[in-house]
Amino acid sequence: MRALTRGGVALLSQRSTLASLLVLLLSWGGIEEAGAQEAGTEALGTPVGAFVIYPSLTVTTEYNDNTFATDTDKEGDLIFTVTPEISVQSDWDVHALEFLASATSKQHLDHTDENTLDYRFLSFGRVDILEDTFATLSAGISRHHEERGSPDDVFGEEPTEFTTIGGAAGFSHRFNRVWTELNASVTYLTYDDVTAAGGGSFNNSDRDRLEYASSARVGYDFNPDIGAFVEGSFKLADYSESVDDNTFNRNSYDYGLAAGMRFDITELLFGDVFVGVTRSEFDDPRFASQTTFDLGADLTWDVTPLTSVNLSASRTWEETTVAGASSALTTNAGLSVNHALLDTVSLTAFLDYTRESFEEINRADDTISLGPGVTYLMNRFVHLNLNYAYTQRISDVSTEDYAEHSVILSVRLQY
Repeated sequence: MRALTRGGVALLSQRSTLASLLVLLLSWGGIEEAGAQEAGTEALGTPVGAFVIYPSLTVTTEYNDNTFATDTDKEGDLIFTVTPEISVQSDWDVHALEFLASATSKQHLDHTDENTLDYRFLSFGRVDILEDTFATLSAGISRHHEERGSPDDVFGEEPTEFTTIGGAAGFSHRFNRVWTELNASVTYLTYDDVTAAGGGSFNNSDRDRLEYASSARVGYDFNPDIGAFVEGSFKLADYSESVDDNTFNRNSYDYGLAAGMRFDITELLFGDVFVGVTRSEFDDPRFASQTTFDLGADLTWDVTPLTSVNLSASRTWEETTVAGASSALTTNAGLSVNHALLDTVSLTAFLDYTRESFEEINRADDTISLGPGVTYLMNRFVHLNLNYAYTQRISDVSTEDYAEHSVILSVRLQY
């Protein structure tokens, strides 16, 4: 299904802004799910005045054979996850408003120090100004933990937890064949200290920061199916501490300029692609400015009425506190396939490749993930998923290599 649009203008820009996790989290809904469910299996919801309430509960059992994402001395574990969630959506003819609250409790059978509790409270609003003009606002707070496979993980006694607070705004307007999209966000991230394995603690306050991001895209549609656009973007990372524990000033500024096309060819192939240039600069004189090419893609091909293929690609500067590194240039490419075996049974498969190049030091990580899955939509109230995933990272730093297998069975209850 295509990204949500109004008046032919995408609700939110498809391009990542580099602003940590906030833009992803705060654009979760867009007033409807990104993929339509088979008729008769979608949630009913409970109407309350001008709103509809959608509650759900997801229970997951996972076995992971490498809990700590290490190259040697692997330790597996059985992991139980419970995620209650409630979404409140407006049922208006114009304008829209959504609220979402969820929590995720992850409990390990053996390695109980790895237990985590994440949550998020999000809100999203859309103001329909004219038929082809609207504005969006979103805000929220979320609590997460850093995965053991993260290059920034300090391998403390417990996973590193962090909090994200922020908001985002967007504006979209179309005038005949010309359209514009403006987006901006501000995010504040704070990281907790963690206990070290040998005693003492790891200081993570030098990772606390404010991130500001903005982008402007202007496009022209040659016809209803094909259009071109140019986009400029800017991102600022302002760290709370003047220097980190390794005496580096990590404040940075990223600029980007790109051109691309978005299209919908006979309703079989649709999406957008762009190429451009991006530059990253730093306050610390020991970090050299970096300029490189930029790219992005989000393409969907409906091979048959039952089978669809999605291809995605991105290239971004990511913040890092890896010793000596100014930033991580992250290039990602992903391929996924979805096939409707029956009206209520679908098969999926994915392949994902990521390369993280750490600037200023001799380190690059190549990570590949792949796996199949099956989804059974039993009815409106019960959905079942079974997935397998294999992940392997190969790094220039041999101690950062790891491989893991995981099998995940989940049950989603919804109304």
